[in-house]
Amino acid sequence: MPAPYTIESAKAELLHYGRKIAGQMLVVGPGGNTSVRAGDAIVLKASGAAYEDCTEDDFVPIDFKTGDVIDSARKPTCEIYMHLTCFVQRPDVNAVVHTHPPIATGLAVSGVTIPPIYPDLIALVGSDIPVLPYIVPGGKKLADAVAEVIVDHDAV
Repeated sequence: MPAPYTIESAKAELLHYGRKIAGQMLVVGPGGNTSVRAGDAIVLKASGAAYEDCTEDDFVPIDFKTGDVIDSARKPTCEIYMHLTCFVQRPDVNAVVHTHPPIATGLAVSGVTIPPIYPDLIALVGSDIPVLPYIVPGGKKLADAVAEVIVDHDAV
């Protein structure tokens, strides 16, 4: 199934939802990152960009196969490997959202999974949301850990 976005429409959607993410306090400052599949490209939030200050120029297209930046002077998020892993492992996925919601983060740090207490949660992400141990952000170790679980889960 082809990706439903062009690079330009992906940037607009990422900007729109990025502001919603920041407005709901699901990230602070430059934390968190999002990406969208756009044809043969992936569009990701730029490294160091805070959603509340972003413009469409803060979303960086990269070539899906090579990882090379396309027509941008910005550097993509350091979580590029995690995003690429999700798209490679799950061809059915057209977007990746990485946020830091306070309650979910607190549960994860405590090693507690989010219980499937709401039908909407189960319908959207499944009844089992794996919790990974702390892994330093931005590297292949985190991407590899996500790769192991994202195949069978819609959230981690």
